[in-house]
Amino acid sequence: MIARQFSRRSASKSSTTKDDDMRKDALQEPSELAQDAPPAYAAPSFSATHQLSEDPLHLLARYNTVVVLDDSYSMNGARWDEAKRALRSLGDWAARYDDDGIDLWFLNNRIGGSHAACNLRTPADISSVLDGVSPMGGTPLGERLQEILRAYIDECTPKRFLMVKRRAAALPKPMNVLVITDGVPSDDPKEVIIWAARKLDALDVPKDQVGISFVQIGDEPSAAEYLRELDDDLPEHKIRDMVDTTPYAVSLDADPEALVKILLGGVHRRIDTKGGRVMVQHAASSKA
Repeated sequence: MIARQFSRRSASKSSTTKDDDMRKDALQEPSELAQDAPPAYAAPSFSATHQLSEDPLHLLARYNTVVVLDDSYSMNGARWDEAKRALRSLGDWAARYDDDGIDLWFLNNRIGGSHAACNLRTPADISSVLDGVSPMGGTPLGERLQEILRAYIDECTPKRFLMVKRRAAALPKPMNVLVITDGVPSDDPKEVIIWAARKLDALDVPKDQVGISFVQIGDEPSAAEYLRELDDDLPEHKIRDMVDTTPYAVSLDADPEALVKILLGGVHRRIDTKGGRVMVQHAASSKA
């Protein structure tokens, strides 16, 4: 697979103080924040499919879906099997709505020289990538998120300045990031997320332009607490809420509310706070 290259275009130099301030904010690095504060795969089939077909997941069509799979050594054994089940289920549903397929990133493994395998459209595509991957190394989640978010924000930045100057431009397709992990990372993704949120706020892009949903594999209490803090504590930094966390259910295909929560909780604030039931119930009432 060949990783999608993010386009980068030079923006015209701003002639206003406001534009200059925005550009200065957009060039900050995450490090500056320290100064600031395998079973065989089966296609999804569950009793609530008729509800999902009515409404809830259609929002995914607005987004490029990026899945980050924790392939660290701590995922070895039963957790790796569980993570692959989660990926196959979530990836299949997301790919149905993403017209160019999902992008799958690894923390450690490389596919053709890159940590990413892009434009995966079918369960077979996902399985073919997973066949050559096994758990190894540490958990550099912050590093990988920084790579993904920086490339995306670099693409947003010149287009946003053109929009401010009322020139023809359009923001890139919004991005929905799903992170499948078992625990506390070896670096600090919180700092990276705060940096990205501040950049997006400085660019004044829509609140749902980027979302990150963490899916916890396993039931380690310290991991659950860490992910909960990522979800709940970010507003203290006076930044946009762009994170959601959800424990992985044994069978997402039998739990439409959990499926909706994971796939849309990072980009839909009502689903983040009230759960997937708000969309599933809406679909059911619309059908009635």
